[in-house]
Amino acid sequence: MDHAELIKLLPNFGIKNSSLKWFKCYLDKRKQKVKINGILGDEMLITCGVPQGSVLGPTLFILYINSICDLDINGQIITYADDTCLLFSGDTWDNVQTKATLGFKKVLGYLNQRKLTVNYKKTNFINFSILKDENNFDHLKIHNCGNEPCGELNCQSIFRVSCTRYLGLIIDNNLRWNQHVNNIVSRLRTVSFKFYKLRIFLPVHTLRIIYLALYQAILQYGLLVWGGTAKNALQPLIIQQRSIIRIGLSKISLEGSTIENFKLFNVLPLEKLYKKIAIFFIIKNYNQWVDVVNMYDKRENRAYDAKIPYTKKSFGQKCINYLSPTYFNSLPINIKISINANFRNLKKYNLKKLIVNWLDTHID
Repeated sequence: MDHAELIKLLPNFGIKNSSLKWFKCYLDKRKQKVKINGILGDEMLITCGVPQGSVLGPTLFILYINSICDLDINGQIITYADDTCLLFSGDTWDNVQTKATLGFKKVLGYLNQRKLTVNYKKTNFINFSILKDENNFDHLKIHNCGNEPCGELNCQSIFRVSCTRYLGLIIDNNLRWNQHVNNIVSRLRTVSFKFYKLRIFLPVHTLRIIYLALYQAILQYGLLVWGGTAKNALQPLIIQQRSIIRIGLSKISLEGSTIENFKLFNVLPLEKLYKKIAIFFIIKNYNQWVDVVNMYDKRENRAYDAKIPYTKKSFGQKCINYLSPTYFNSLPINIKISINANFRNLKKYNLKKLIVNWLDTHID
């Protein structure tokens, strides 16, 4: 981040007068030295960047790059800190390629104005399709020279990958989530081993706390996005979860009811955990999903239902926008009435416990 450019931008966020002077003082006249093999270099003035490890650093960077989301790239721009994702769609792959090339070029122009650079080694793209369609492009050439074709070194290419990691999720080009599930299973094996050792020394209620902190925290990360995938893709995770619950209850053999094991350990199996998160997704955005204005013109059994979007393909029925309202609408009418009356204060009216108890007793 260029200090002079950042100071120009801060008034747009209400930082003025003495506050702005404080930030100028914070950034101005900073110096650093570099030491290599015991040899100390000359002291140099810093005009870019913020102190590493500072609390203000990430916040200032977000303010610095915030307006990137206002760019018109004929697509979508999604940012989280220094991770930026561009989304383009079209009727043909040629149309998508043209949009992506022009859109990425606009983003590069914005970054150049902000005196920022793209790390091309960490930049790639992925072509999403529910069909096994290989008739699409495998690289994007970004021309900074204004001529096409060209051989300029500063005209970089970014290349296609079949899967990528974004914000901790491994996303594949067909959105099947098999690789992500396998990655979670691998990560949770070490937790299962620790669990196996701890069961000798700790009571069940303590093991449950450890399960929630170490196992379920990893299990449910991003579950809202990938939890609706096909059951055969989720099967390795379902088997592993059942195994760790048996370990927590000191039931090493496969005898006994799986449903009873989850009830005894007082946790939800993966499928019901996903349903719970999906239902609360509707509750947190209640006014967007439920027609509160016209609900009293409908029959009671339909009045409190969430709107289910139409999907052209069966693949769309595995996505959260379809599954969340579907699960919500399957709630008993008394729970939906309670949610409608009290959705702004879930804790006060104990709605979370009410829904979890229903999930615990509900058989699919």
